[in-house]
Amino acid sequence: MGTRPVKAADLANLREQALAAERAGDRDTAMQRMAHAVELAGDHAALLNSAGGLALRLDRRENALAWYRKAFRLVPDSIEYATNFAIALHRFGHHDEALATLSGFEFSAQRDARYFATRGHVERALSLLDDAAKSYDGALSLQPDHARAMHGRARIALERADDDVVARYEAALRLNSNDPELLLGYAQALEITGRNDDALALSERLNAAAPRWTDALSQTAQLRLARGDDNFTAPYYEAALRAPDDAAIRLEWARQLAGLDRFSEAADVAANARRAFPDDPRFALLEAVHAGEAGDDARAGAIFAELSGRSATRDLHEARHWIRLGDQEQAEALLLRVLDERPFDIGAWALRSICWRLSGDSRLEWLHGQDTLVQRLPLPLEPQSLRTVCAVLHALHERSSLPLGQSVRGGSQTRGRLFARSTPEIQRLHRAVMGALDSYRAALPDRDDRHPLLRFRDTPWRTDGSWSVRLNSSGFHAAHIHPKGCVSSAIHLELPDTDGMDRAGWLELGRPPRDLRLNLPPERMVEPRRAHLVLFPSTLYHGTRPFEGGRRMTVAFDVVPRGTKLGLAFRRFKPAMKKGGGT
Repeated sequence: MGTRPVKAADLANLREQALAAERAGDRDTAMQRMAHAVELAGDHAALLNSAGGLALRLDRRENALAWYRKAFRLVPDSIEYATNFAIALHRFGHHDEALATLSGFEFSAQRDARYFATRGHVERALSLLDDAAKSYDGALSLQPDHARAMHGRARIALERADDDVVARYEAALRLNSNDPELLLGYAQALEITGRNDDALALSERLNAAAPRWTDALSQTAQLRLARGDDNFTAPYYEAALRAPDDAAIRLEWARQLAGLDRFSEAADVAANARRAFPDDPRFALLEAVHAGEAGDDARAGAIFAELSGRSATRDLHEARHWIRLGDQEQAEALLLRVLDERPFDIGAWALRSICWRLSGDSRLEWLHGQDTLVQRLPLPLEPQSLRTVCAVLHALHERSSLPLGQSVRGGSQTRGRLFARSTPEIQRLHRAVMGALDSYRAALPDRDDRHPLLRFRDTPWRTDGSWSVRLNSSGFHAAHIHPKGCVSSAIHLELPDTDGMDRAGWLELGRPPRDLRLNLPPERMVEPRRAHLVLFPSTLYHGTRPFEGGRRMTVAFDVVPRGTKLGLAFRRFKPAMKKGGGT
């Protein structure tokens, strides 16, 4: 006797029961009822599509992806199903698959604003900013009041520092004047166009309205630092008073202080937070980290001894503590545990290289000493083009400032992704960089799957993160690493006249950061040459020597392998490992 067919009315009733449970706030019942309906229905694309929407709203990743995927496979020419599936893929970080899902519908979706807006979101996540701008423009040509497309297009203008960025945010705000993300983006747009007072006033309004919003607090702190306010973290203090139950405020507060080497203050913020949140283990670890950076090894050691539970993050920071105390064997044992869990963690490899130097381990030669891992290459750019690039960068620096949480000491750093800018001179520089990267790769040793750089030797590369730094007299870069890439860089565009004295302004590779308090020289030093770039493994700590007189202007970027999540392997809980700040 065959199975009785399920009636459409029964499926509709089960679906409605699931949605009713969702409206009532009973998430588990909603999912159970929808899963039951899906099981009974079998290959019912419309129900699967509806089920995927429920799972996405309830943040049930596996169900959302599985149900949307099946609906799309059953009806592969459906723009609606393709778009919904792509939204879910994008939401959960599968951006490449999301773009592949949307590809091929350009013609059939030419009247579908939602498709083009979704495609813009995905392309922006993949750093395909020009493509994203075209997709958003396509959505807005079909539906000029599409709020998400207008916001996305404004965000692209911000990341590329387009001339119309303020106008785009103002247009988006006319549609939705109370959207906090739009208001924060507007404040950032005002800042990059030189209207710092207006940006600060808006950021402070956001802080007053939403004291728990750490992105807005960071924006205010950055603006206060830019105007020379030594108490630039005051917004965090005020926010903590207004929202004493919010741990995230204290975490960000300590991070911002540590990012400018104010380690003792950061440790005290963490200690106060530890008393306020006794059940939150993050603050004990944070206090130990910053106490150690501040030189209070006894305080740090006592806290590490009391901590319960192990994690890669804890092991990484405790390894730094043991390096300071001179116990490389204990430090390396902890680093090996980190690398067992995260085999290509840049921070762990960088610390391991220091242990190897201290112990005289020959493996250091394999990691950093092989021929051509460090290269200085001429920048394939004509002299006139170089002059115009420098003029554009100087104009950017005139409205840039000392950044929070970076390695720059005594200068300014551009905001956003430099190579995303549509300025012809910057795009010309980016093309020259890509040509130099091809030359660098061609000269590297053979692929080595054990090596944190050479395992990606034959993988397609892209630049990720790009910025310019202009140092003034006495300026320098503190020793740091870039934990989200496999290759780091420094393009030297303008240099002070130092006459080679004391190697002033030179690039130091492999000198440990100051907080480790090790009397180790750099592994190597590189004399900067104008119109040349230096490329080297991201596992090398790097910084620069101070110089007197003149200015030093560079551009830097990270290199990441396409289609990987290398940067996600290292979750940022490491104030001493400063991002950005190209040398």
